[in-house]
Amino acid sequence: MTTFIRKLVGTGAALAAATPLFAHIDEHIKITASDGFSGDLFGYAVGMHEDLVVVGAPAHDALGTESGAVYVFEQEGLDFEEEAKLLAFDGAPLDRFGETVAVSHHTIAVGAPGDDDLGANSGAVYVFVETAGVWSLEAKLLPSDGAAGDEFGASVDIEEDRIAVGAPGHDVTGLGLDVGTAYIFDRSGTTWTEVKKCLASDGGARSLFGSAIAINQDPHAHAEHTEGRVIIGAPQDSAAVPFGGAAYVFNRVGGVWNQEVKLVDANAVENDKFGSAVDMMDNVAIVGSPGDDEFVLDGGSIFAFDEDHHAWPQTQHKYGVAPTNP
Repeated sequence: MTTFIRKLVGTGAALAAATPLFAHIDEHIKITASDGFSGDLFGYAVGMHEDLVVVGAPAHDALGTESGAVYVFEQEGLDFEEEAKLLAFDGAPLDRFGETVAVSHHTIAVGAPGDDDLGANSGAVYVFVETAGVWSLEAKLLPSDGAAGDEFGASVDIEEDRIAVGAPGHDVTGLGLDVGTAYIFDRSGTTWTEVKKCLASDGGARSLFGSAIAINQDPHAHAEHTEGRVIIGAPQDSAAVPFGGAAYVFNRVGGVWNQEVKLVDANAVENDKFGSAVDMMDNVAIVGSPGDDEFVLDGGSIFAFDEDHHAWPQTQHKYGVAPTNP
């Protein structure tokens, strides 16, 4: 049975529906933190896998102003019981621990883009694992070339023994500021190793490559000889139009990661910010374009691309219902 988060509300709660994915929704469950406080932004980020729900509260003040916290809930029948509260062992004010979260089986990745280990707002990702009901820190991930302002951890995803992390504020010599980058880490035993730094083939200043990221690890879902994929959003890519946006798919073949394709909206206009949100399942990539003006200014839309022998044609373009006059 597949379960999922139904809706987030306000800045202090999440609603969950413990139902099959395509079932009619009859009942909502409101999830709150046991020690929630005004301004915590509980629900800013959420992740779910099997019976676990992970909720970020990046403005929680346990270790200083906006140091952040993450809460882990486990489904018990129709309820979700708080199982753990996670904090950074070295948390500090403005770290924003919990601004991004991801979970796979018994491993949780938490982004803290305000962490200062490699400079102000250089960022970090914390990895927690569960053993016999106890959650503990397995690793703190830092990029090999991190620097102030990178905001490593502004996006994060995990599947099994692989974590992908975006650093949209990363500067690239010769290209400019906020070009952005992303990193892929693989786990062997309990050791996480950086195996790839991803850069857009045509990256430019202020592209914010790495603002969104997702992994597709299912070996049965990929084209022949492909060992895994990562999709990375660059919502301010301006190759076609200013801030029109783009998303890039990287794949792993023969143990080597390379860019496979750049996805764009062929009809993009200025400030569509295509690539602000991305996801991938089986051979389908989904890309959000919140600035799309199809029916109303900034009404937004999503695009679907289906892979076919390493070609990625756009197959769907979905948007909200056209507004009606009262």
